[in-house]
Amino acid sequence: MNLQLYFWPQRDAVLNIIDSIGLFLAEQANKNSDFFAEKGTKLSDFATLISRVFADSFEVAAGRTIDKTSANEASKKFLLYVEKNNENIKLKYWCFSASLAMKLISSRGIRSIIVTSGTLAPLPAFLTSMGIPFQFKLENEHIAKQNQVMIGALKKASTKIELLGTYKNRTNPDYIDAMGRTLLQTMEITPQGMLVFFSSYSQMDAMISDLKKQTYSGVSYWTLMERVKKIFVEPKSKTELPLMLTEFDGIIRRGNGAAFFAVCRGKISEGIDLPDSHCRTVFLCGIPYSPPNDPRVILKKHFLSTKAEKNSLSPEEWYKLEGLKAVNQAIGRVIRHKDDFGIIVLADIRFTTVPKSHLSAWIRPGLTIFDDPKKFFDGCERFFTERGLLIKKSYEKLASEIPKHLSQSRKVVGGSQSNWLKQKNDNILAIESLKALYGDENIGPSINSNFKGPSKSSTTAIMPSSTAQNSGSTIRRPKIKVGFVF
Repeated sequence: MNLQLYFWPQRDAVLNIIDSIGLFLAEQANKNSDFFAEKGTKLSDFATLISRVFADSFEVAAGRTIDKTSANEASKKFLLYVEKNNENIKLKYWCFSASLAMKLISSRGIRSIIVTSGTLAPLPAFLTSMGIPFQFKLENEHIAKQNQVMIGALKKASTKIELLGTYKNRTNPDYIDAMGRTLLQTMEITPQGMLVFFSSYSQMDAMISDLKKQTYSGVSYWTLMERVKKIFVEPKSKTELPLMLTEFDGIIRRGNGAAFFAVCRGKISEGIDLPDSHCRTVFLCGIPYSPPNDPRVILKKHFLSTKAEKNSLSPEEWYKLEGLKAVNQAIGRVIRHKDDFGIIVLADIRFTTVPKSHLSAWIRPGLTIFDDPKKFFDGCERFFTERGLLIKKSYEKLASEIPKHLSQSRKVVGGSQSNWLKQKNDNILAIESLKALYGDENIGPSINSNFKGPSKSSTTAIMPSSTAQNSGSTIRRPKIKVGFVF
């Protein structure tokens, strides 16, 4: 810790030197080639490492001196993991508390913070993890009505075998048969598209392999399912996904059914929009708990066990909630707008004992536990039969539309050193605009001269007009108000 105290004053000087070198390399890249730009990106990564390892505590960022700040305040939230591989050694310095970043942000004179998401449940745990008080809280109802979705948690398959997708039970032949039967039944009653989510790629690959071996009336479950719907499997490579999604879209548009096998926390679960005909059913094969032997999971549990934060979750509570957050994210794929509809199949007995408060608020009222899967599937058939006209109209709508590009479209951050230089210049202009409006003293303390403010394009959105009170040449900012909506 003495090293950190010693390095704190020198940190800004080192970052300034790195910044100057980066600017020089960017200029050289513009004149010559991208060779120097590639080196510049590594310098930027090194600067990020310095900033994280020798980060200011929120007291320092608020303008207090290091002498008045506990030397362990910031580093309490971090744990170091050393990974040895033959002769190579990797040091991983992980932060396990969002409160450090949130307190730092609020201490910089931020006027308001809005945190919004569709998967923040359960709220008490989320509020605790943020580490700052939230004055306003709003939990909205879903845009869709309750009659637009049917949700069932199944205890058993039609074979009377318990649906228990734990790691130890996944290779049980009876369980594989039960999952094959349940998947096949769901595909048979689902019109159009269907998403099937697994806990991980390894579980998905193992289940697919088992379904190709396990038979029903002499035919493998995989073959039987492919007779009902064309099956796609989410690839690990991002480059393969767009072409696969295009083919999936084409099959749906031709009126044929299709199913996409994917993983929770994956590209389909969190980054792709599949509305209407493309997703009428979401099928969950178990609860995606993280691997217990993963170093990050082990260290997170250790961090929580030390009670470094007041009112924090217990290690086991956190572990269970992380799995259910991924479930909530996957479930949200079924309803993408106010007129969408579909069914959700929770094919694991463990869902029947999960506290409803741990699931997204919009599914709680409609969640029903079924001891007999036949009752659930009969209800699903009625659900889709009653919406037969809507399904027909969705086909007509698809036929009249230009095929959409389903793959994820996100702005690429970073890139060449020249792009980084342009962004930096935009940030400088943005900060100067804020200074002109508020005055230097109202911008809030900065950690170092490399602080990158908002881009120029977003500056006009955050500049207040009627909210600011001008008294002479001094603008008084209102007290910070923090809230979130989801």
